[in-house]
Amino acid sequence: MAQKNPPPETLEKLQPRGTRSSRTSQIQHHCQVCKSDRSPWMCVLCGQVHCGRYVNSHARKHFLNDNQHFLAICCHSRAAFCYACDDYVINDTQSKCIVRALEQFQNNQTSTKTNKRKDIQPESGLSPSTKDNLKAKRIRLAGIRNLGNTCYMNSVLQCLSHIQRFTSSVEKQPGIKVDLNSTSNGSGTHKRKLMQLSNVNANSKPELLIETLRSTIYLLKKSGKSCIIPESLFSMIGRNPRFRGYQQQDAHEFLRYVLDRLDKECLENYPDSDDKRTNNDNNNVKRIKKDQVPKSGASIIGNIFGGILQNEVNCLECGFKSHKQDPFMDLSLDIPSPRAKSATVPHGNNSDNSSESPDQDSSNTNGGTCHLIDCLSSFIELEELTETELYYCSNCQKKQRSTKRFWIRKLPDVLCLHLKRFRYNNFIRTKIDDYIQFPIQGLDMKRFVMANKHETRGSSCGPTTYDLVAFIEHHGSGVGSGHYTAYCRHEDYWFHFDDSSVTACDESTVRRSKAYILFYNKRS
Repeated sequence: MAQKNPPPETLEKLQPRGTRSSRTSQIQHHCQVCKSDRSPWMCVLCGQVHCGRYVNSHARKHFLNDNQHFLAICCHSRAAFCYACDDYVINDTQSKCIVRALEQFQNNQTSTKTNKRKDIQPESGLSPSTKDNLKAKRIRLAGIRNLGNTCYMNSVLQCLSHIQRFTSSVEKQPGIKVDLNSTSNGSGTHKRKLMQLSNVNANSKPELLIETLRSTIYLLKKSGKSCIIPESLFSMIGRNPRFRGYQQQDAHEFLRYVLDRLDKECLENYPDSDDKRTNNDNNNVKRIKKDQVPKSGASIIGNIFGGILQNEVNCLECGFKSHKQDPFMDLSLDIPSPRAKSATVPHGNNSDNSSESPDQDSSNTNGGTCHLIDCLSSFIELEELTETELYYCSNCQKKQRSTKRFWIRKLPDVLCLHLKRFRYNNFIRTKIDDYIQFPIQGLDMKRFVMANKHETRGSSCGPTTYDLVAFIEHHGSGVGSGHYTAYCRHEDYWFHFDDSSVTACDESTVRRSKAYILFYNKRS
């Protein structure tokens, strides 16, 4: 913890207190400056309580006024944060100063606070009419307790829980019961696959993420609490070595893990109507009726988030073209530099296909602020492969110089766009903190879909317009630190989810945010 701490050899692991403290009742803490009860932090040195940096940043200002007050404890999650290091603390001194501070804080909890769900508090920037409408609707949404650097998980859960087709599909799936006592070969194979998905040994009971996620979504929507504690889900996720412990994780990596695992679980346990499993295996796993099964070859996750890319490679020597189709659950988009941005429409689209909605102003793609359209255009831009990426041409029978281009062949119902804000620079992972303008309504993907193939022309292409339903923002400088929050649309209003705190906000706040992962719903 900077130069004020003992040398590293005197440090030992600090056991995070997030899970234990989440069961403990608390008093209502308020910032001593602005009186806000959102994100309260207690200074370990003087005991004063101030709000976090994503409220009015009075805890950080307290440290800046006197740099001896660099250590603070979150009054909700009991996580320790060092303002001198600008990072969470996972170590303690030999004298156990942080542990003693946590115990003292625990002993000072002399009264309880109710966890009954309250009406959402609108932020101060909302118009009076919007505030009145929110009060009249009495909208109540649940936050998620931070169990120790779990904001990456909380933000993903909030976004997924506000994608209606995803939640309704998960809720409608029947429960899966596996007979572990069966001795049939089919059941043994099935059990081994479940063990691999669950990251447990052969003597343990396999668990399915879809079952735990179903319970978590139910709590978020119908528990009536202002904040839920996803301990079961966190425990299950923690069995994967990648997400074990209390270190900060990348929200995109976590999202991909969740979607990939759900996809595998659904394909394994909800096979299509042509499944040729043995009768014994069919008896060991309860499955849905044939008319409830997703389209052949796809799970409910694939039917929601799944799209198809076409990879076109063109040999520069003989002109031979090869085509390959690849499924995708999301698109990871590079953020182009200002010099690389261009307002030109990608090749292959007719002029009448490039019209834009008022929310998607093409003037922003030519210099100045980078637009999401710039990132998408860069994704499908024709590129020449480098000398280290020479393509093997089946016509020339050897590796040749070539060009490559991606097209979207099939658009998903829910389009997930990941902005690649983190990159390696001289072996150090840095963050691109540029503001990327993104449309809230009317994202037209027509220009990025293959327009030169019969099967993607006209009506067969289907709707290509999307509306934003949720997104994740990363605050801070690095992927291993900082903080994740989510913005989600609910009943035509926008809400900001900062762990256990839920606040109504207006579109101007949404537009100013530096999105990291965006979720768009296709218009029907």
